[in-house]
Amino acid sequence: MATDTNIKLAVLIDADNAQPSAANALLAEVAKYGTAFVRRAYGDWTGSNIRGWYVGSYSSRDLVPN
Repeated sequence: MATDTNIKLAVLIDADNAQPSAANALLAEVAKYGTAFVRRAYGDWTGSNIRGWYVGSYSSRDLVPN
């Protein structure tokens, strides 16, 4: 598929239910279709089940925790 890198996409991740290990593949797939202009991971950041996202995972991908 030909891509138009001028297309701006929003990536909204349910961090409570998604695995942090999937983030790289997800963002690589999104890049095939355009630019991930907004990258947000949503979840209960006080809970221990989301710790994998919190420990450096989102910061290395420029994800904003919400």
